[in-house]
Order: sequence, then C-alpha cells, then structure tokens
Amino acid sequence: MTRRTKRFVALSAVLLLFGGLVVFLVAVLPLIRGHRTLPIYPCGAAATRTPAAAVRGYYTALSKHRFVVAAQYVAPTKCRYFQTGTDNDFEYIDKLTDVSVSDGEILNRNSLPVEFPRDLTSHNKWADVRVDFNANYLPAAETYANGRQVRFLLVGRSIKSGRWEIVDEGTGP
Repeated sequence: MTRRTKRFVALSAVLLLFGGLVVFLVAVLPLIRGHRTLPIYPCGAAATRTPAAAVRGYYTALSKHRFVVAAQYVAPTKCRYFQTGTDNDFEYIDKLTDVSVSDGEILNRNSLPVEFPRDLTSHNKWADVRVDFNANYLPAAETYANGRQVRFLLVGRSIKSGRWEIVDEGTGP
C-alpha cells in the first residue's frame, strides 16, 4: 500500500469510530437517561372544525404515541415548543389514558389571558379548552408527577385555513 492509501484508510477508520460515537450519543444516551429523542415533526395540517376536536385529536394521537399525527394539531408558531420544551409530552409521556376534553369557552381578543400570545394576524377566534387525563411519565420528567393531570389549552382559529389549532398551553386551574 502506498502512503496515501494508508492515510486514507487510517482517516476512514477514525471517521467511522467518531461517527459511531456520535450515533451512540444522539440515539442511545437519551434512552439511558430515560427520555426519547425525537425529530421535529411538521405542524399545523389537521382539519378541525371545533376547538375541542383539535385538543381531542392531539391527546388521542399522543396516547397512541403517534407523534406525527399529534403535531398536526399544533399551530406552526408553537410547533418546536410543544415537541422540545421542558418535560414535553412528545418525549416524556409513557402512558396516557382517560382523556376528557371540555367543549371549550370561546374568548374575545380582550379576554385573552395576559400570559398567552396575542398574535392577531394569524388567528381570528380563540377558545380556552380544559383537558383532564391520567399520565405516567418517563423517569427523566422533572416537572410532572404521575397521575391525574389538568391542563388548559388556548386554541385558535387560523385566519388562513379556518381550522382550529393549539396555540399555547397552560397547566392546571
């Protein structure tokens, strides 16, 4: 073998070892730590006619670990937050059962809670929807305890598509 071939083989071996280490760190290490590492799924394509249908569809998909479907019920502006935020449902829910969704209360723009975004250019109606469910979280979840959960979600009606999508999330009452 020539010197050039030997260098190429040595460099290839180093890159292969480095690549294996990267794959291990990205794919296996998070599983050892107790949570999933998932890709960011595209958001905002589910056709929903009511605020409750958007929330029900989201939690039904999460309960079946159908994350691609769940992402479709989230507004594109909150897509990354819902999938990667601290203790997010995509990575940390192990089991989700007994989902109960309220019909939702339609809000006018002046009655939106202060902590919720007021993006008046992308949504023309809003609703506050309560969801109750039982959840078991993976051990790495830091914020939530296993058991009954109550959340309120702000659901907005998109001006562009006319469908309802989850715009933001709060916690209990």
